[in-house]
Amino acid sequence: MIVSVRQRKLACILDPALVLGSPWEPSLALRLTRVLEPWLTRVFWQVIVRSVLTVRELQIVQLVCMGYLTKQIAGRLHISEFTVRSYLETIYCKLGVRSRAAMVFCYMQACAAGADGAQP
Repeated sequence: MIVSVRQRKLACILDPALVLGSPWEPSLALRLTRVLEPWLTRVFWQVIVRSVLTVRELQIVQLVCMGYLTKQIAGRLHISEFTVRSYLETIYCKLGVRSRAAMVFCYMQACAAGADGAQP
């Protein structure tokens, strides 16, 4: 069975006894992490996006998701293009992404988690 480092870390989080000698069989803990990992990822992005970003940053992310260009966002929010770019840089840092596409992906994951009701 091939197990990723990420799955092992998640298994250790779910079952701290795994590190010290688990009452569970390790393969059971790893199977559980495979089932829960997609759900935990969605919940993680939902929490990050909603708690880390300010209201203005969320507005900018939403406009980017709607396909607006930097100049159009600036005009719509009555701020300069430089300010929009500064907000985008801050948002990228907070979300740990490097592009608009990655930012949109993160935001859509958070929205999907909210729409799912965060159910596994």
